[in-house]
Amino acid sequence: MFSRATRTRFPLARRATLTAKIGLVTEPALFISIDIHPYVTYVTLHQVKCGLLRGVVSLCSCKAGFVVHPRTLQNIPIFEKLSGEALEHLAVAASVRTFPARHTFFKQGDVPSGLYALQRGQVKLYRQSRERMQILALLVPPECFGAESLPNNAPCPYSATALTPITTLYIPPESLQSIMREHPALQQVLLTLITGRLKQFVTLVHTLAFHDVASRVAKLLLLLAEYGGEETDEGLCIERLLSQQEMAAMVGTVREVVARTLKKMEEDGLLHYTRKKIYLHNIPALETLAAQEAR
Repeated sequence: MFSRATRTRFPLARRATLTAKIGLVTEPALFISIDIHPYVTYVTLHQVKCGLLRGVVSLCSCKAGFVVHPRTLQNIPIFEKLSGEALEHLAVAASVRTFPARHTFFKQGDVPSGLYALQRGQVKLYRQSRERMQILALLVPPECFGAESLPNNAPCPYSATALTPITTLYIPPESLQSIMREHPALQQVLLTLITGRLKQFVTLVHTLAFHDVASRVAKLLLLLAEYGGEETDEGLCIERLLSQQEMAAMVGTVREVVARTLKKMEEDGLLHYTRKKIYLHNIPALETLAAQEAR
C-alpha cells in the first residue's frame, strides 16, 4: 500500500517547538507514526503512491499534531478567493480526519456542525422520517458540507453519512464563527456553500416531479459513473456503494421498483450487474433516457 517510509530524527534538547513540513495531494491517506523519547523524537512518514498531502507535523513540548497547510485550503474551490491571512487562520483551526464507511457525521436536528471538506471518498446527505429516507445528494471531493445552518445557528437540515472510507479536512463551528468576525469574506464562502446546496435540492425536486422512475434511475447511474466509473472490457463499471434500498431513497420510489427498472435495463442491453458492480453498456441511450420528462 505504501511506496516508502522515511524516519527523521529530531533532537528536542534545545528547542521546545519543532515543525517538519510534509506534502499530500489527493488520496488515499498519509500514515504517520511518532516515537517520543526524553531527548529525541522519531517521526516516521509513510508516503502513499500518489504523493503526500500538504501539511505540517508540529511537535510542541513533545506533543505531536497535524496542521493543514494554507495551500491545501486554497485548492478547495470555495476557499480560493480568500486572503492569505484568512487561509492561514483557517489552516490553524483545521484538522485532517479519517472515518470508516457508514460513519454518520451528524443527523438532522443536531446543533450546527463545523465544515467538512472532502479529500477522499463519498458522502450521502439525506432526510429521514420514521422508516422512510430521501437521499438529497451524493458528494465527492472537493465538495464541502456541514456548515450551512451555522450563520443563523439553526439545527442541521439533513443527516450526513459516509458511503466509503473518508478523509476530510474539518473546521469546528466555534473556529468558523471566530474567524468570520475577523474575516467577513468567510461569510461569502458559507453563502456559496448554501446556494450550491440549494441548487442541488431544487434540481432534485424538479427530477422527482417531472421525470419517471426509469429516467431517474438512468440519471443516478450516470451520476455514479461520473463520480467513480472505471472503463473495463465489460463496460463502464460502477461499484455498488448504494444498496437498491438506498437507490430507491435517492430516486423517490421503493426498492422493488428499482429492482424491476434495473432488470428491464438489463433486458434492453443498457447494462448488466452483479452483487457488487454495475456495468453500463450504452451511455448515449442512458443519457437520452435520463433527459426524458414524463408526459
